[in-house]
Amino acid sequence: MTERCKGGVVSKWTLIKILKAAGFSWRRVRKSLKLQRDAWMFDFFKLKIKDLEKGHKEGKIHLWYYRNGAA
Repeated sequence: MTERCKGGVVSKWTLIKILKAAGFSWRRVRKSLKLQRDAWMFDFFKLKIKDLEKGHKEGKIHLWYYRNGAA
């Protein structure tokens, strides 16, 4: 790193620029738990969700989805 960065705080974007200038590249790691899930439980809750969606379409229940920070 340069003299001006020693002992100081370096922003994320400064670090990215330095690494890219040095020829580094990276990709976001995609995390999947697909192989670790229990197939029977997954199918069970998939059917439960379908039942809830059916009840919502028929006007019997109000269905809400909550996504924490997902885009």
